[in-house]
Amino acid sequence: LTDAALVEEGGHKVGVLATVSPLATPGLPADRQRGLTIEPILPAVSRGARALREAGATWVVLLTQMPRTTAAREELATLRASLAPGTGPDVILAGG
Repeated sequence: LTDAALVEEGGHKVGVLATVSPLATPGLPADRQRGLTIEPILPAVSRGARALREAGATWVVLLTQMPRTTAAREELATLRASLAPGTGPDVILAGG
């Protein structure tokens, strides 16, 4: 299991970053939480996107798992607003 991958297709390098919102962990069975490192989403996404860009990604896609709650939507909005242009993902796909 990895939190990031770099995929090359048609001459483009796409970085794929995966996160789990800390808000989603109460819904995970204990055996599924073993080995997970849960930290605040902003520093995790910033660090992951930066590493993928340094590895050559021209596009970064964030896949994030979060619950379908108002708090999760607010977390996502805060994340988007807190990332300076060019420092975070280009596309965010959130599911819950």
